[in-house]
Amino acid sequence: MASSSDIAHDHDTAPDHKSGPDHKSGPDHDTGHDHDTGHDHDTGHDHPSDGRYVRIALLLAVLTAIEVWLSYAGLNSKVTTTTLLLFAAVKFAIVAMYFMHLKFDNKVLRRLFVTGLALAIFCYVAYLSTMQVFP
Repeated sequence: MASSSDIAHDHDTAPDHKSGPDHKSGPDHDTGHDHDTGHDHDTGHDHPSDGRYVRIALLLAVLTAIEVWLSYAGLNSKVTTTTLLLFAAVKFAIVAMYFMHLKFDNKVLRRLFVTGLALAIFCYVAYLSTMQVFP
């Protein structure tokens, strides 16, 4: 049976992963881990402040107001439709980048999203073409 001094001795000789020449800590070394909770931090991403989100929401509201005005303005329908589609694409990009956090996400995930979106648009346009929607 092992005595308490043998157990203490075994503990002293066991490799300690938190000390030694390979362990780096302090202000010069950020491991990206929260040692209190065990969760990873997003240290490389600068997310917008609350004020930035408010400004983005106001921009989206202004773009929506312009879209509503365009729909009632009685302008050339091709110009109006093209402008509304352009505004919708811009608003979609802003929402996807900031509110869905794609601007701050991993590039692989961003590429997967864009690839899926491009495939969906391609399928939709192909379907509309087969239905002879386009002249």
